Amino acid sequence: MSDWKKIVEYELSILYPEMEYDLTKEIINIIEHIKELEENYNFDLNEALFCFKQFAQNNNLLAIYDDDSEFEKYDRELYVHKRNPAVLKDKKGNIFFLNSIVWEDVDTNQKYCGEVEGYTSTQKIKEFPFLPKTFIVQVKNGKILDCETLKKAAEYYKFEIKKKTQK
Repeated sequence: MSDWKKIVEYELSILYPEMEYDLTKEIINIIEHIKELEENYNFDLNEALFCFKQFAQNNNLLAIYDDDSEFEKYDRELYVHKRNPAVLKDKKGNIFFLNSIVWEDVDTNQKYCGEVEGYTSTQKIKEFPFLPKTFIVQVKNGKILDCETLKKAAEYYKFEIKKKTQK
């Protein structure tokens, strides 16, 4: 075993003492594969890590366009985007991102989509090209605590903040 593998095993054992050895081996296998990509395909390590992180978080690498060929029929009313199933197009041509805002309850740490104080997780996409972005907004007892992040979401998705929310 080369030195870097021993270092990975040792650091993971300190950081996550309860981690099973099999999981440590899996992490080492992933690192080996990334190194192989870098060596054999001239794939930059930072690019590889960026791609893996984006895909692991269900994010797109490329922008979304208002192009019918990028959508496939889901049901009578909706079309789903081929590269991001959280992007939907209705029969009128309006395009929405379902995970624009994710609410996080500060008491339970539970994250959910839906409506809080009249703001909805689903936002209409108003400009293309578009890169989907999710904003995590903290709430407590159905009330928005994190007005700053909500304002950032409003700026990105171009919706208005109600005066009573602008604390």
